[in-house]
Amino acid sequence: MSDAGHGRARAVRMLTLWLLAVGAASCDSGTPFAPTLAFGEAADDQQVELSVGQRFLVSLESNPSTGYRWEIAELDTSVVAQAGEPSFAASSDLVGASGFETWRFQAVAAGETELRLVYRRPWEQEPPLQSYTLHLSVS
Repeated sequence: MSDAGHGRARAVRMLTLWLLAVGAASCDSGTPFAPTLAFGEAADDQQVELSVGQRFLVSLESNPSTGYRWEIAELDTSVVAQAGEPSFAASSDLVGASGFETWRFQAVAAGETELRLVYRRPWEQEPPLQSYTLHLSVS
């Protein structure tokens, strides 16, 4: 397969995983979660404008079988609240496969906050392997 073919195949896999993650996020709590925005790795360190009540997803590559997980390092929950627990969609049926961890949030009050997620092993004191930040402004 050509490099372009590999790129298209990866893009299709990524879109499929994202759609699975959105579906999982919508179904696991019993209450439908209808996000109006979805963010991934490309949105890191961006400014995002939200309205009160607006819902959004953050989906990031993850491999929990290694012990690494995304966790919230910073968020003013009086402005933006986490909506349920994060979900994980593996990229394959193989044991230890990587995939995407999806977090759901809702803007609950006007204000500004930074959503900072870090990718680390919770029991280690080492600096995070990765970090991800959204600068959120809610009106």
